[in-house]
Amino acid sequence: MSTAREITSKEELEKYRDLFAAKPWPRFIRLYHAIKMELENKIPYAKFHFYVTEAGKSTYYFGIYFDDFHPGDRGGCLTIESEGEFDYDEFAAAIKETFPEPDTIGLILAKKTYTAAMRKFCTDLYPDYGPVSYFNETREFYMKKDKEQEILDNEVPEFLDVEEYELTVGDPEKDAEAIHSTWRYSFPQYVNETVAKLRHLPNVCIKKDDVPVSYILLTFYGKFCHQFTVEEYRKRGLGTVVENELMKKALKEGLIPIKEVSVDLKNVIRRGKESEFWQISLEEDGTETNMVYLSLGRRG
Repeated sequence: MSTAREITSKEELEKYRDLFAAKPWPRFIRLYHAIKMELENKIPYAKFHFYVTEAGKSTYYFGIYFDDFHPGDRGGCLTIESEGEFDYDEFAAAIKETFPEPDTIGLILAKKTYTAAMRKFCTDLYPDYGPVSYFNETREFYMKKDKEQEILDNEVPEFLDVEEYELTVGDPEKDAEAIHSTWRYSFPQYVNETVAKLRHLPNVCIKKDDVPVSYILLTFYGKFCHQFTVEEYRKRGLGTVVENELMKKALKEGLIPIKEVSVDLKNVIRRGKESEFWQISLEEDGTETNMVYLSLGRRG
């Protein structure tokens, strides 16, 4: 037996925001960010819904975004956390209770424990929720807690001025199309999604002759995304500059810098492990946390 409840009151959302903020990093960071940003109306182009579902001996926390850019072609972007002993049957009951309509869920970002269970749920028991149409494993990084002040005090390197780069933000009107086109997961018809990110969320962009050459954005759940440097400008330290500057901006917004890196980007993962500011997420047994993007397609 499971019971699901959507948390909608400002008072309860504030309670869970503070609860998740106090949890050991990196667990619950995304839910903390999402609730905080919803309370502050930081993402006006999307609505965040938060559910608490009791199932057996566990409590499941489901957060899901619905944005303005995908009406009718997919469900929302879901993340999952839980407390208590994980049990597949209880998890399946919690999903069914919380999201009785199969088309509600489109994309899932969660630890492999949950996404593996979701694949089984869709494939074996409830195919109306599937099929699974996309699967991408990533490694999760978050800011080293003792580096916060050092990041805030970190100065912009002098070479930017010497070499006549401009450290700025992406212009949602002029730069969105160019920035969107370099994102490895982009579709041309959703360029307005990048426009909205540039307009409403912190981002950092380095330009040369008024053209974006290195940049990084923020997206749902307050996580870093779409870090890119134009090929001819690579290996000059520009990517490190934009990332460090976005870390500063995130901290000033009360957010904890966090990102995922696809497992096929081995050099990026290596650099993250070598970074003085980033910590890779680990499980209790010391293995690297496996964060998975799982997309559910629609039948018919």
